[in-house]
Amino acid sequence: MYESENAHGENDAVLKIARALIIIAQWALILASAALVIMIPCLFIFSGPILEALGGLLVEQPDMPAIFMMAALLVMCLVVAGLTYFAFNRLRRIVESVRLGDPFIPINGVRLRGMGLAVLAIQLFGFAATMIATALVAMLGEWKPSADVNLGMESGISLSGILLGLLLIVLARVFDRGAAMREDLEGTV
Repeated sequence: MYESENAHGENDAVLKIARALIIIAQWALILASAALVIMIPCLFIFSGPILEALGGLLVEQPDMPAIFMMAALLVMCLVVAGLTYFAFNRLRRIVESVRLGDPFIPINGVRLRGMGLAVLAIQLFGFAATMIATALVAMLGEWKPSADVNLGMESGISLSGILLGLLLIVLARVFDRGAAMREDLEGTV
């Protein structure tokens, strides 16, 4: 009995740890997304006090377009969080199929392809968010010397993120081919 359970991954510590970490990450993304959903309308509801507080740190008083830029930045962050949740959800389902001993099924190719596309989209939305943040900092203008603010930002698309997305898409083809070969083998038996 132990061999069959272990063969299916029921007692595989790596799969258990991976599943637990994925679930923790998913809950963290849900909480972060909820916070972002709350923050977006709060920007507009409390725009006066927010602009006033920023005005205390800036040489020139910011105006309402700064709030719209902040909201756009938060929306981009919400999209990235949603895409990341989507990728983790697909990964959790793949881990579950491995645990059950049946990873080479057609749906796992679809899941991997979805993860790859999500990773590529995260790169694009992350780059767009960085560009919005850069424009926001430029719009706000010069900080007062007394304001101890450090907004070091790097904009760019991660080459490793692009490679990961492409790797997942290629791996999806491997899973598609493995599932097709398995179906052919089962058909000949």
